[in-house]
Amino acid sequence: MGRIISSLLVGYVNIQGAWLIAGILAATGLYFASAVSFRDLMESVAERWIHFQAFHDRYRNWREERAERKAEALAQLEAEQPDLAETAELKKAHSTAPPPKTFPPSSAPPCPAPRIKLPRSPLIDRASGSTPPANSPTLNPAPQFSAPDPSDLKQCRPL
Repeated sequence: MGRIISSLLVGYVNIQGAWLIAGILAATGLYFASAVSFRDLMESVAERWIHFQAFHDRYRNWREERAERKAEALAQLEAEQPDLAETAELKKAHSTAPPPKTFPPSSAPPCPAPRIKLPRSPLIDRASGSTPPANSPTLNPAPQFSAPDPSDLKQCRPL
């Protein structure tokens, strides 16, 4: 029975169409054979989303409360012992990473990238339209790299 249906499908539509129709029919059969309800599935996903949002809200509130407690503790420390509070601020200022290096803007243009000279098509000479002889060195030439002129590098800025 499968051979008859497959030959019929291939006869009316091409092979790719037969695969597509067979796949759709198989998926439809699995859907009708199972007890999946898209309404229940959608409600389950919505419920999980609500739980995720509640967790995110609890986390955000915890972070805000923690920052408030930390600020209150620092204010209380400043009120009780101003010397210790200054020491704590100095430690905090020195414990952070240094700012990234910034270079002053330059009016010089960026350095040029090295140029790569690719060989022309080895089989056809475009100017004359003829093919080169078989023992010609142009059949497999290696690409040539050309570095920028050193005098140009003195006038450019690195990227």
